[in-house]
Amino acid sequence: MITIVSGLPRSGTSLMMQILASSGYDILTDGIRTPDENNPNGYYEYEKVKSLKTDNSWMAEADGKVVKIIAQLLPFIPVQFQYEIYFMERNLDEIISSQSKMLQRLNKNYIHADNQSLKTVFQKQSDSIKSELAAMENVRTIMVSFNNLVNCVDSELESLIQFSENRLEKERILKIIMPELYRERIQN
Repeated sequence: MITIVSGLPRSGTSLMMQILASSGYDILTDGIRTPDENNPNGYYEYEKVKSLKTDNSWMAEADGKVVKIIAQLLPFIPVQFQYEIYFMERNLDEIISSQSKMLQRLNKNYIHADNQSLKTVFQKQSDSIKSELAAMENVRTIMVSFNNLVNCVDSELESLIQFSENRLEKERILKIIMPELYRERIQN
């Protein structure tokens, strides 16, 4: 069994990795991408994930562990493993705003795309990936609302605990959530 934390970039995957790590899950990370102003508690990434589309031979290293894989790479996970996937969902306007601010803080040459076009692309990607996951027999998935998680909505916490077969504990989750890091909040 391989546990995957996934979602679009800036959807809360690092927070979910922190929650799982605090609950004793074995995390596959290499520490290459270090904490910074954008993710002060760390990214929990594994560099080899970036090559998943062309080389998935490293996936055996993730057996029995948790690895973070961006949503766009999920269609390339090898079929010989069983997976449980924590798929992070977040308000798309917040994702776009968070990504833009992150790139500005990193002083990257960021070409500001039309937000509505980007939102449409992200929605199509997310819908397509979720459909693919639903059709995979070797995958068990939970959709986790980042917005509900950071707002400590009881139903979200209970769903996580049930999905983890009680490996997660509400008290541990609440200790990890830092509302002050929810910076790109958009009120509905």
